[in-house]
This record gives sequence, C-alpha cells and structure tokens, in this order.
Amino acid sequence: MSTYYFVPSRNVFGEGSVVETGELMKSLGGSKAMIVTDEFLAKNPMTTRIQKILKDAGVDSAVFGKAEPNPKDTNVVEGEKFYHDNGCDCILSLGGGSSHDCAKGIGLVATNGGKISDYEGVDKAHEALPPLVAVNTTAGTASEITRFCIITDTTRKVKMCIVDWRVTPAIAINDPELMVGMPASLTAATGMDALTHAVEAYVSTDANPLTDAAAIKAIDKIVHYLPQAVANGDYMKARSEMAYAQYLAGVAFNNASLGYVHAMAHQLGGFYNLPHGVCNAILLPYVQEFNLIGNLERFAVIARAMDINVDGMSPFEAGEACVYGLKTFGRYLGIPQNLRSLGVDPADFEIMAENAMKDATAATNPQKGHQGADHRHLPKGLRRGLSHPFGFLFSLLLVIFPLLLSFFSCSQPARPGTDFPPFRGGFFFAGLGPCVILETGCKKEKPGRVCVMKRALGSFLLWTFTITGLCWGGLAILGHWGC
Repeated sequence: MSTYYFVPSRNVFGEGSVVETGELMKSLGGSKAMIVTDEFLAKNPMTTRIQKILKDAGVDSAVFGKAEPNPKDTNVVEGEKFYHDNGCDCILSLGGGSSHDCAKGIGLVATNGGKISDYEGVDKAHEALPPLVAVNTTAGTASEITRFCIITDTTRKVKMCIVDWRVTPAIAINDPELMVGMPASLTAATGMDALTHAVEAYVSTDANPLTDAAAIKAIDKIVHYLPQAVANGDYMKARSEMAYAQYLAGVAFNNASLGYVHAMAHQLGGFYNLPHGVCNAILLPYVQEFNLIGNLERFAVIARAMDINVDGMSPFEAGEACVYGLKTFGRYLGIPQNLRSLGVDPADFEIMAENAMKDATAATNPQKGHQGADHRHLPKGLRRGLSHPFGFLFSLLLVIFPLLLSFFSCSQPARPGTDFPPFRGGFFFAGLGPCVILETGCKKEKPGRVCVMKRALGSFLLWTFTITGLCWGGLAILGHWGC
C-alpha cells in the first residue's frame, strides 16, 4: 500500500520571519488577499502590520475578522461571500487553528462551490484552493501545515472533519515573535493540543518511520519547553522551541492521522463550543489507557521521550507509567481534570459517542471501541462501599457463607423444585464485591504490573461469577438442580 507525505511546499521559521509574508504571497501570484482572522486580532496592531507588509510588496488586502473559535459553517458562508464581493484572488490566514480552518473552508467553497458540508470526509474536493498563506500565532494546532479542516455544522451540532490534500496551505509561516502575547492558559491548552497530536500520531495504525521521528521529537520538545512557555510567555527560547514542536507534531498527524481523543474532542466542541486544546488534554490520558493493549510497546518509547524512567519495567508497567505521566503533566500545567468542570452533560454522551465513531480521525485508533455497557461503570456508591476494608471483609463472608450452607445441604438428593439451596443463586451477588474491588482498587495505586494484574483478575472473576450465578439461578427456577 502506498504511503503519502503531506506538507506545505514552503515553510518559514524564525523571529521576524513574518516580514517575508508580502513577497511570499506575491510569489504565488496574489494581487488582493483576503485576511481571515478572529475579531480580536482584526483590531490588533498585528493585522495592521501584516497589511502594510503586503502593501509594500504590491499586494492589496481586505480583512475578514469573523473567524470564531471552533469556526462554524455560517462563518464559511459569510466569508465566501466576502471573498467574492471584495474581488480577492488569494487568502492569508492569521491566528491559530480557528483562523486557519475557517480560511481553508472559505477557500474550499470559493473554488469548488456548494456547501462546506459537501466536503466532509476524505478528498471530496475537485479543484485547488486559491493561493493560501498561513501566518501562525499559536503553538498547538499546526493547522497552518495540515490537510485537515474542522468546521462545526450548526444544524447537527457536529464538528465536520474535512481531510483533503487540497486544503494544505501553500506556505506556512511560524514567527515566534507573534506568539509572545498568548496568555498562559492558552499557551498550556494549545501546547497540550500539540502533545495530543504527537501521541496519537505515534500510536496510530498509519504511523511510519517518518511520522515516528517527528512525533517523538515533538513530545521531547513539548515536555521540556511547554512548562517554560507557560511560566514565562516572554521567554523566546521556549516560544521558538514550541513553534518547532507543534510543527513536528503537525507533520506527524498530518500523515499518520489521529485517534479517539480527537474524535471525541470534536463532538465536545460541536455540542458545547469548548476549547479544543482543553478537551484534548482532558481526554488524552484516558484514551491512551484504553489504547495500551493496542500498541503496548510504543507507550514505553513515549514515556522515555517524556523523561519517565521505565528501565527495568515490563511493557505493562511502562505503559501505565506513561498514562500516569500524561495525567500529571496536564495537571501540572493547570489543565482542568474532568469534563464535569466544563459543564458537560452526561445525557449527551450517547449521541456524542455515536458521532465520534463516525469521525474521520477515529479510523486510525490502535484499539477499536464500541458502544455498550462496561462492567467497570458500576454505581459510584457501590464502588466506594466495596472499596472500604469492611466492604471487602463483608463481601468475602458473603461468598464463604452460602458456599458452606450449600455444601451441608447436599447430603440428600434434592427433589426437583424443592430442596434447592437459595444461597447458591446469591453467590452471583456475593461475588461482585471482591471483583469490583479488584477492578477499582488499583486506581489509587502507582502504575505497575500489580495494578494491571488486579484489574485483569477482577474482570475474569466478575464474568465467572456472573455466568455461574445466572446458570445456578436459572436451573433453580426450572427445578432441575440437585446436589
């Protein structure tokens, strides 16, 4: 099977590199640029500076400052009209992922016609976009270099994932001087977005040596420089390294794709208009814990890239250590720890899960998921009660007591439907206690082999007790059980 490698034809890095924007746009044949940005940047001196740089190179411009966070299909409709009404022949996106994605969507419809929803999926376009230069101001999404375009369908409340090589910008500019003004919270969220890109790409089923190299280097840089960029936004070394890190992560996922973290984060953004980076950061460790058995050896490599000492550990222990490291890294940066804190309603989980399984990014997740009940999702009160030492002892007695009674009642053959010891049927309920404890008891422990073994044993015993209890109970009802 063929492997493709997608990147912009020209990529520009370095402090002050934004001054080359005008000549670069002119080299693409542009004469009037539509500047796609958000409302804040549209009023910022940065946009005025960009316009002057373009004008000095002989390129006129018009500013469209209506790219919303999690850009919507309505933004694309309005933007496409703006493009034609102002006689533009090229597009410059200025900002982070929202501005870049909005610009891609506008360009897609401007040359291909129809509605943006027509292009949901993979390679649905048939015409090239207008010349597109992406000037990046955040270190996270890497949208300035990718073939991904994420637009919210306001009718379905779904983030449409458009994957098309034609939406890849012709030129990407990463000037770290433009990133200095980012607040610490945005720096952390976008940086965690980049980390998610790198991790998901590295464990993707479409990973290859080229994407592996980019992903691991990105993880290494993010772990070392993101905390510094969050702590001191004026530290240019950290800003420059994060610009490279997010670019490398973008190269990785642009060619290896992503997984369930993004598939689910897209739904949270569509339903609640939540910050994409924050959603990714919350979901990342839990999805990777689910993914462990799908690509176990790779998590040890990720752990080492994160400076986690896994020497002497088994693959299971190293994987658990990696997951633990991802959890603590996000917490260390001040990322919210759960969806509840973002106001997410569990009543929406089912529809969001259904939509997530249809998302284009879900196809390359290393372990295939399914919708349905999970025995680990027992009532919180039951789990807490059984996790208590007295709960364990009580459950143990409930197992032993009916077994003893059942044994002593079997001295004489049972008559059908009469002498059946009812305690045997109760064995099912008694067995749930220690099983749940084995399943949940390791959650407060340090990651390791013991934890994995406890969970595996708990799962095995739970199903054993369940099947045995149901069989005994069914035979008792039918009156066919005897000692």
